[in-house]
Amino acid sequence: MVSAMRKVMLLLAAVSSSAIAGEWVAVSYTDDGGVTVYADPSTIRKDGNIVSLWTLGDFKKSEQIGNSKQVLSLKEQYEYDCQKHQMRRMHATMHSENMGRGNVVDSSPIHEGWQEVPPSSLNEQLWRFACGKM
Repeated sequence: MVSAMRKVMLLLAAVSSSAIAGEWVAVSYTDDGGVTVYADPSTIRKDGNIVSLWTLGDFKKSEQIGNSKQVLSLKEQYEYDCQKHQMRRMHATMHSENMGRGNVVDSSPIHEGWQEVPPSSLNEQLWRFACGKM
């Protein structure tokens, strides 16, 4: 169940979809405040039913992701199939500082296949944001 605060954040994200180029828009956050997930509307690229979008996970405390060193933020590029309700991750870049700043700790292309967007998930919120269904 989506909390009232999360609904407010989703509404703000929808209203902010016309944000200034390069401005991160908060799309979701964890209830404990440990991570906030942003999307950059200026990175949305459409090709038919396929939409690409860059996201940013900003951590309150440093996290170790995979074999990388401690990171405070993670940028990821996703592609979404707006018609088939599918997604795939294309690229990830891990940063030593918040909001994608600092040193790049790790960066790599990702070769994931298409997968269903799980209902009521963060990925569904991002799919809705990218596909203009908020």
